Amino acid sequence: MKKKNLILSFLLIFSSLRVAPAQEVGNPLPTKIDSIQGLLDAQPRKDTLSVKRLNDLALLCFFDMQFQRGILAAKQARQLSQKLNYPKGEGLYLNFMMLMSGSTGFYYYFKKILCYAVIKEKEEPNKLMDLFPQKRDPEKVIEKLLEALKYFEKNNEKEMMAHILGTICTIYLESNKTKESLKYSDRALKLFKEIGRPEFAAMASFTKAFALQAKNKMAEVNEIENDVKAIMANIKDIREKALLNFALGYGYLNILHKTALGFEHLLKADYELEKIGEKDLRTFVVESLGFAFDNV
Repeated sequence: MKKKNLILSFLLIFSSLRVAPAQEVGNPLPTKIDSIQGLLDAQPRKDTLSVKRLNDLALLCFFDMQFQRGILAAKQARQLSQKLNYPKGEGLYLNFMMLMSGSTGFYYYFKKILCYAVIKEKEEPNKLMDLFPQKRDPEKVIEKLLEALKYFEKNNEKEMMAHILGTICTIYLESNKTKESLKYSDRALKLFKEIGRPEFAAMASFTKAFALQAKNKMAEVNEIENDVKAIMANIKDIREKALLNFALGYGYLNILHKTALGFEHLLKADYELEKIGEKDLRTFVVESLGFAFDNV
């Protein structure tokens, strides 16, 4: 039976979204960006509509490779949604970070699913996604990301620095430049550990393992798997650990093709979610286990 596409391989997702930029003729993005910025400037009151517009601005800036501006708009939208107690705003932020963050985008994808399940709402389709350019030069994307990196380095925003480094890592990996990919993944991993974000460190480690496996460096891959286990042991929040086990399990099964490890992580996720009575996320875990058993 053919493998069910519950979730696409995150590398394929990011290949199509990130390296697959800007059209030379009739680029509508600058006009759209100016239009949304004008609406934001004209509305001094900050409400849920402002959250949506800021996220739209972030998305379009991402499409147009204005990465610094896009990240800042997304952060502003998230802060406003938290101030307004608007949980859907968190989902919008997670969607942006899923697209923006290379090595951790897979994790953000699952977190977004859970976010919408928790607030009992379906994610609204965003027509702006149709504006994403079909072709971009990966070297140009990296150039623009490095420009954004300098800004966040200057302001010592280590989490955003790490996400940008992880994105560059993923682009190089998609371009079969494993040496460059590993260099940036190491920098991202170091920063995530420094700032105490083990969930992101685990996903960055996973991406590094994928790069090493492509070079058939299996001893180093095994070392990383042990490092991931150590990282997981330090995560105290059970739901967060379950979410990460889910992401890693699906990744090991469908990207690294390590069946035993994949089942191990998915079963751990199921056990942890059962223990805390979490039903929404557990549904996805059980479905993933079913699809995995169906294809063994």
